Amino acid sequence: MEIRNTRELKQYNKFIILNEIIENQPVSRKDLTKKMEASHATISYIVKDLIEEGLVVETEFMESNGGRPPRLLEFKGSSKFLIAVEIIDQVLWYSIFNLNLELIKKSSFSTEELTAQEIINLSYNKIIKELEELDIDFDKLIGLGVSTPGIYEEDIDRLTNSTSKIWEGSNIKKEFQKKFKLPVYIENDANLAAYYEWAYGAGRGYSNLIYIYIADGIGGGLIINNQLYKGIHGKAGEIGHVKVKEEGEKCDCGGIGCLETVSSIKAIRKEINKRISNGEKSNLLHSHQPPFTADEVIKAYREGDPLSREIIDRAFSYLMNALSSIINLYDPGLLILGDMHDFIDDELINRFKTGLKKICFPNIMEKLDIVKKTDKESNLQMHATAAFVFDIWKKTV
Repeated sequence: MEIRNTRELKQYNKFIILNEIIENQPVSRKDLTKKMEASHATISYIVKDLIEEGLVVETEFMESNGGRPPRLLEFKGSSKFLIAVEIIDQVLWYSIFNLNLELIKKSSFSTEELTAQEIINLSYNKIIKELEELDIDFDKLIGLGVSTPGIYEEDIDRLTNSTSKIWEGSNIKKEFQKKFKLPVYIENDANLAAYYEWAYGAGRGYSNLIYIYIADGIGGGLIINNQLYKGIHGKAGEIGHVKVKEEGEKCDCGGIGCLETVSSIKAIRKEINKRISNGEKSNLLHSHQPPFTADEVIKAYREGDPLSREIIDRAFSYLMNALSSIINLYDPGLLILGDMHDFIDDELINRFKTGLKKICFPNIMEKLDIVKKTDKESNLQMHATAAFVFDIWKKTV
């Protein structure tokens, strides 16, 4: 962070002290002084501001060897709140978190046949009602975060190449800000997941990692030298649009032969339904009716259904080849496998390790860890969005 004047220096120190309290609470002023190598007066002055703003509280006394015992400081995260919104195809999820990043309420509604503006208006009305029921004042909100599929280009406030076509062409940030009158932060879903894993989850302690998100689309997030790397247009990490076939179906991005058209959950489901409708045999027909869902196909794969295994093994082969290029290019310390309809288990991780060892640089694979995403049940994306908003807000206090 470039500090240009005294006001920015004070804000930076305030952020550092608040973050230190959050990370190590309960903590004393003396501990903060020692840790930050700052004067007691500086620490006391900033702590006083944080207490007056209702962000920090004094708690029980520490044991003392003599003299007045020091009081401990804690972050008052339960006093302010934020909104996390997740856009997926034909559904909008929204959640209310406090600043301890505790999920207070999570709800959703169908967006089918609604315009982007109608969705924003409806989400506002529903969130206001939820806040009233929870007895939370609107002025206690510090911001709203939006997780989007596809590529969000911040400089033009547009969502492109998205599996949720409703939003393409809309000024998402402008319209959310206009309705909610809050700071609004919008980011691609895979970037948010990568950031969350690095800051709070399986990627803590790694300075370079790749997060791969495999669902109806395929995306990726990159952390390089402890920074979320997005590229000039926010398109970095879009592994789903790596070309893996000379011919094939046309992708949503307009290209032919993209990884997403052969290795996404949507592509796998589409291929198996097409081949069964053309008369090919599958154990799926013994217990389910077409069209088959992703979970049904994955279950059939695990139970040894030949057709499911053929299609999914081919999808993995394409995925492995695309991943090897990304791994060789960026040389990360960690690869995190996300989503996949909970298809990720120890067997699959070992399969990735074995397959990648055959096609990646040997010295890279010696130090590459491969894990699955942090287990937050169905709330990972909401937690990722909330954490992203919270961490940005901390720098503005």
